[in-house]
Amino acid sequence: MFSGLVRHMSVAWQAWRQDRQAPVKGLELDHENAFKPAVLEVLERPPSPFGRLITWTIMLFCALAVGWSIWGQIDVVAVAQGKILPNGHVKVIQPLEIGVVREIPVREGEQVAEGEVLVILDPTSTEADLVRFEENLLSAQLDMARWQALAEWDQGEQPQILYRSPDGAPEGRVQKQRWLLKDTLLAHRASLQGIGHELKKQMAELASAKEAVRKYQQLLPLIAKRANAQKTLMEKKLAAQSHWLELEQERVELQRDLAIQKSRLAELLAGLDVTRKRFAETEARFRKEVMEKYVESEQRVIDIEQELTKAARRNQLQVLRSPIDGVVQNLVIHTVGGVVQPAQELMRIVPTSGGIEVEAYLANKDIGFVEEGQAVEIKLETFPFTRYGLINGIVKKLSADAVEHEEMGLVYAARISMMKNTMQVGERLVNITPGMSVTAEIKTGKRRIIEFFLSPIQKSMQEGLRER
Repeated sequence: MFSGLVRHMSVAWQAWRQDRQAPVKGLELDHENAFKPAVLEVLERPPSPFGRLITWTIMLFCALAVGWSIWGQIDVVAVAQGKILPNGHVKVIQPLEIGVVREIPVREGEQVAEGEVLVILDPTSTEADLVRFEENLLSAQLDMARWQALAEWDQGEQPQILYRSPDGAPEGRVQKQRWLLKDTLLAHRASLQGIGHELKKQMAELASAKEAVRKYQQLLPLIAKRANAQKTLMEKKLAAQSHWLELEQERVELQRDLAIQKSRLAELLAGLDVTRKRFAETEARFRKEVMEKYVESEQRVIDIEQELTKAARRNQLQVLRSPIDGVVQNLVIHTVGGVVQPAQELMRIVPTSGGIEVEAYLANKDIGFVEEGQAVEIKLETFPFTRYGLINGIVKKLSADAVEHEEMGLVYAARISMMKNTMQVGERLVNITPGMSVTAEIKTGKRRIIEFFLSPIQKSMQEGLRER
C-alpha cells in the first residue's frame, strides 16, 4: 500500500517538474480563443490551477488524518447507569410488630428533624407488659432479699435485721417478707428443737445405762466373793448347799444384767450418734436449701430484668421517630386506628444533610478496568448534557461482590462523588435531587485512534487463520 502511494507521489513530482521546466506559451485572451475551433480552444486554453489545488488538499487531509490516527488518543470509558442518592441513604421507617395507629403527626413532603415523632402506635399492650414485668421484678427482688438475709444468718442476730429491701418497695410488702422470713426461721428452729429434745432424752438414757453398768460392775465382785465363801463353808459341812445356790444364782443374774446394760449402752451411743448426725444434716440441708433458693431468686431477678428491658424497648418503639434530618416521602398510612404489620414500610426519610452521590451499576466486563479514584463524567437524564453540560466526579468506592439487579442481572455497585450538586439552568441554579437517573462514564484509560480500525483486522486474522 505504501509503495503504491510512493510511486504515485513520484509520478506527480516528475510531472510538476516538467510543467515548471516547459516554456510558457503566450497567453491569449479569452475573447481571441473564443473565435477558434472548439477542439483547438480546449487545447490552447491553459489548465485551471484549482484542480491541482483540490488534489493536493485532499492528499494533505488524508496525511493529517493518518497522522492524527497514529499519534492521537481518545478516552476509554466504562458506561454505567445509575441514580442520585443521598450520602446517608434513604431511611425506611418500619414498625417492629403489629400495632394500631394512634396519631400521625407528619405529612408527605414535610421537613423533620432527627428524633422528631413520625408515628405513634397504641401502647396499651406494651405498657401492660411493662407494668407486669415491673411487678414481677419487685416480687423477685423481695424474695431474693429474704433468701439473702437467711443465707447471711449465722445463728446470732435476728435475720430480720439483715433483711435489706429493694429501693422503692412498698412498706406493706416489705413487712410481709419480714413475717415470712420469721416464719421460715421459726419452722427451722422448731425442727432443730425437736431433734434437740430427742437428743437430750437419749443422753439421759445413756447416763442411766452407764450408771446401771457401773452398779452391776460394783455388785458383781461382792456377790462372787460371798458365793465363794458360802461354797467353802458348804464343802466343810458348815453351811447348807441351798444358800450357796441362791448366791450363785444371784451372781449369774448380775452377770446377765451387766451384759444387757452394756449392750443397751452401746445401742444408746449409736442412737445418740445418729441423732447428732441428723441434727447436723438438718442444719446443713436448711443452709443448702436457703442458698439454692437465693441463687434461684437471683437468677430470676436477672431474667426478669432482661424481659423488662425488652418490654421497655418494645414500648419505646411504639413511638416511631426520625433517625436523621430529612424530608418525609412515600407516606403510606393516613388513617388513625389503622393496623400496621411488622416490618411494613410506612414512609421514607430522605436526608437533607451530608450531600448527594451517584450509585451506578457496572457490568462484569467493565469491573476489571475500574478503580477507586478514577475520573468520571456524569450525564443527568433530566438535564441533556449537550445543552447544560456534564458534572465531573470521582469513583469513591466499589462493591467487593456482585449484586443482583432486577434488569441488569449480576452487576457491581460503584459509589461516585460529585464535584457539584447544582445545575445552571438559564439564570438560576437548580439543585440536583435524589432519584434522578444518570449515566456515568468512567475514564479507565487512553487508546490510539488507529487501534479502533486495526482491532477488527487483528481479531479476524487471529480467529480466522486457525482451524479446530
